[in-house]
Amino acid sequence: MDYFVLPDSCALPCAEIQAEHELLVGIINRGRDALRLAPKPDPQLFHALLQELLAASVAHFAHEEAIMEKSGYPDLASHRAHHANCVRRLEQTGDMLLTGEIEPGRFFLDELFDLVLDDIIRADGGFKAFIGTSAGAR
Repeated sequence: MDYFVLPDSCALPCAEIQAEHELLVGIINRGRDALRLAPKPDPQLFHALLQELLAASVAHFAHEEAIMEKSGYPDLASHRAHHANCVRRLEQTGDMLLTGEIEPGRFFLDELFDLVLDDIIRADGGFKAFIGTSAGAR
């Protein structure tokens, strides 16, 4: 059973984007699985998971932005800026993990999940409303 789960209220009516959101959460859940096996896991393992999350996030953001552009989403510029900030936060988190400022563990995973939720709830919420009420829902 997964520890981190997206609430149903976060679901987007775009199946591709929803699947990508689930993929991001799945990567974080693999970190939780690692904690079950070793309460003090190797920071390199968590750094590798973070790098995977970063790569998947960058690909997801590019795909999501392409869909937003195609649909004429009016807040695309601010959404792109939000995505760039998410990438910076992930990179900073990785640096902090490698320097020992953050330890691999539950708090670290909670922070990653919060970052993903912040993107889905706050940033994607406007797009969800847009595609649900506009011609952009094609």
